[in-house]
Amino acid sequence: MFFVGVLALDEYRVDAKRDGCFGTKLKKWKPSAFLQKYSFHSVFKDYIGPFLMKAPVKVSKSNLFMLDFKAAYLASRQEIDTLESGSSDN
Repeated sequence: MFFVGVLALDEYRVDAKRDGCFGTKLKKWKPSAFLQKYSFHSVFKDYIGPFLMKAPVKVSKSNLFMLDFKAAYLASRQEIDTLESGSSDN
């Protein structure tokens, strides 16, 4: 998730015509040929987006999310049970 946020901020920087390191606004800025041809937007639009929208990938993402949710729930239940059994011993 952090990487997606960084990419979004970088796209905002490019759209605002700002320099990469210090964020200073450039008046006569024109994207380089590399940036025009190989921007992150085109990579996501042409490759990553269509891959993530395929049915098997969607099902896998949903299953992974549910598995993560169940694991977090079970871990929290175990912690609650440990706290309850520990508090009755004292």
